[in-house]
Amino acid sequence: GQKVRCNLAVGSSTIPQINKVADSSLRLYGGEGISPWLGTAFAVASALSVNLGKVCQKRGTQELPLLELKSDIVHLYLSNLWWISGLLMDVGGALMTIAALAMAPVSVVQ
Repeated sequence: GQKVRCNLAVGSSTIPQINKVADSSLRLYGGEGISPWLGTAFAVASALSVNLGKVCQKRGTQELPLLELKSDIVHLYLSNLWWISGLLMDVGGALMTIAALAMAPVSVVQ
């Protein structure tokens, strides 16, 4: 990766360094092209997926006993369609977050 040094001194030499950081950030995130917008779309889809996944998992646990690491109880969870759907949406949302972070700044994704 590219290393950018920051000068904490206030003065005219600081401005070119700030511009250099800004320019490298624009190149990293695709400039003003579609990548930041696509990253924002992925971030919104990710948030929806993660939160809907939690709702589905909650719906699934209403029919299930408390989770214990016993094979019969784990099998009940893994065979519950609501719970598995929620788990897959949650994991999918996490993967979309990673993709969004590759396309847009963290300040936009979070």
